[in-house]
Amino acid sequence: MKFVKKFFKIVLIAFLAMLVAMGGLVLFMNSANGDKGDNKTVLASVDENAPKALVVYQPSISKNSDKVAKAIAQGLNEKGYEVTLNYPGKHLDTSLSEYDLVVFGSVVYAGQPAKALADYMATVKAYAPRVALFSVGGLDQSPELDALEKLVVGSSVESKTKFTTKNQDMVKEAKALGLSLASR
Repeated sequence: MKFVKKFFKIVLIAFLAMLVAMGGLVLFMNSANGDKGDNKTVLASVDENAPKALVVYQPSISKNSDKVAKAIAQGLNEKGYEVTLNYPGKHLDTSLSEYDLVVFGSVVYAGQPAKALADYMATVKAYAPRVALFSVGGLDQSPELDALEKLVVGSSVESKTKFTTKNQDMVKEAKALGLSLASR
């Protein structure tokens, strides 16, 4: 009888630990994927007639998506673009036709793009003539980019790039992407 009581006690403790871990994971996913509000930053161009780019990205807890988005914006800006960076959400306009290029970026958790970014992209009524996508995650596979591409209606995606967190040159490659997009 003692063995049975001890066994059930261990099972109960394991079950409660699993519930706590699952609750923590749900809280983590909700905080990482949620709307982060307005965080508008503009990298001005010296030319008042400069082409305009918008970089909309979901920030990550590790700040890797922030680093990539800012490096892409820096590359675009160095080639003469006026670049606006912001987080996705209701504060952004749903018509992006005033921009020459829009870049959407997502952190990836469990193989999925950030919900806040996907939700925003689903509300966009008019895209810029040029659209690029990037994601930042731990794995080389990039099904999240295909999912985001399906949300782009009325414009074609000219670039889909996956940055992996294990890549030490991620920021350099992101800036190179910005320079490349500006030259097209």
